[in-house]
Amino acid sequence: MDKQLIEQNREKLLAEKKRLRAILGFDSDNEGTGAYPGEYKPRFPEFGSKEDENASEMTFYETNLAVTQDMEKKLVKVDSALKRIEDGTYGKCVKGDDIEEGRLLAIPEADTCIEHS
Repeated sequence: MDKQLIEQNREKLLAEKKRLRAILGFDSDNEGTGAYPGEYKPRFPEFGSKEDENASEMTFYETNLAVTQDMEKKLVKVDSALKRIEDGTYGKCVKGDDIEEGRLLAIPEADTCIEHS
């Protein structure tokens, strides 16, 4: 595995992690688990306590829930890829094969080769 590609992807992954955390509204690495599905607990705006404001909150929550969950999943994959870089296993498919460099250029957080994706 090309060390330059690994370093380039590490930088991309760190930037993506920062971007996703900002979008999700995380204040720190210690955002707790809890009532929200998934590991993280994003914040949704509160529009007020009146009935129409509560309805707006629910609509906003429902509309953005799937997007938030997708971003959470991507953040987990990004964190996992960064850990693999630290462990020296980056670029290896979960099935043991090498992940194609072109795939890693396109999807730095990839954990499978094309054959096993």
